[in-house]
Amino acid sequence: MTDSNRTQRSTLVSGSLPTDLVPANKVDYAVLVPTGHKTDDAQTPPVPLLMHLHGAGSSCQQLIEEHRAGVWDARFDSGMMTPMVIAMISGVDGTYMDYYDGSQKWTSFLREEFIPFCEQNFICGGTQDRRLAMGVSMGGFGVLHLCFGDPDTWGAVAACEPAIDSAFEAKNITMRSFRRANESASYQNTLVDRHIGKFGPGSGLVAEWDADFFRANNPVAMAADNGVAIRGSGLKICIECGDQDNLMLHDAAELLHRVLWDQRIEHSYFLNHGADHVGTSMTWRMDQICQWLGRTHHELHLPEQERATRFDPPNDIEREWIEFMTGQRKEPPSGSPPDFSGDRMIAVMRYGQDDAVLANYGQQTDGPDELEGFKWRSGGS
Repeated sequence: MTDSNRTQRSTLVSGSLPTDLVPANKVDYAVLVPTGHKTDDAQTPPVPLLMHLHGAGSSCQQLIEEHRAGVWDARFDSGMMTPMVIAMISGVDGTYMDYYDGSQKWTSFLREEFIPFCEQNFICGGTQDRRLAMGVSMGGFGVLHLCFGDPDTWGAVAACEPAIDSAFEAKNITMRSFRRANESASYQNTLVDRHIGKFGPGSGLVAEWDADFFRANNPVAMAADNGVAIRGSGLKICIECGDQDNLMLHDAAELLHRVLWDQRIEHSYFLNHGADHVGTSMTWRMDQICQWLGRTHHELHLPEQERATRFDPPNDIEREWIEFMTGQRKEPPSGSPPDFSGDRMIAVMRYGQDDAVLANYGQQTDGPDELEGFKWRSGGS
């Protein structure tokens, strides 16, 4: 391990972890440890672990550079995010998945070796509500694949412009997919070769992918096929993409959004107008993702009083005042009315309506098959 702690208050630890699960027999990593978090004291309370997966063509050097620039210290200092351990591996072009041919096993490496290594050595994570994941592009695929396949392990996942396909089946991937389009490009050998053995046998062409293996490892299909487990796990999900993405990834982001909605899986979805796959928008979009992660971590750890304010049903006095305000009662109750402003109104709105009204409202992320003549839902349950 090497240590870097120049003018930053956080500490950056980098090294290589031996493994038999990938061809290089080792994986480089970088781990950022927040200020004041003592990893050499067994009595240290664990902090959250953020598994941060980079995009194609990058490496764990990304986290090293972000540390040097003070990006994460600034987010911690501003209160955007609670201080946490942030871990990044060099994922090469492996898409963070176990290959069809068994030659590379990135998912297994993350689950079985790297995450336990981080939690043991940096005193972090350890429980679902302290495990978070975020990724960009290829890393967005990686975190969705990782968390949808094992939702009870993760508290929250944020995927920025995830490099996923806008189809359930490989045979339905169109030329709007960057994977299919790359097969027609003059530099196709470089791009197609990345997929040799990944989704099926053969040369890496989409037409040669194994149908069952692709569906089992396609985050859009995983969300549909594993919807009950994902919904039941309480996993918090955020999907983000620019609507000018030059890889057409907004197609798949929109499809995933609709699948999650169809499965009644609560989530956040940002389709950012005018944003491309790269460019200056990435600065504020990453802050947007980190703000969401910060808010979501707070949601996972609400103080008891705040949770009660937002989620406890109205008490008898509140119900009497609700009846008065809705005309069901002529005389006001005795005493001053409760303070229904702010977060308390959430509980009032959730529980305060008449049963007949609630029966027609349905649940969160529920909705009709069509809205004003436009097909919206696909009839899932």
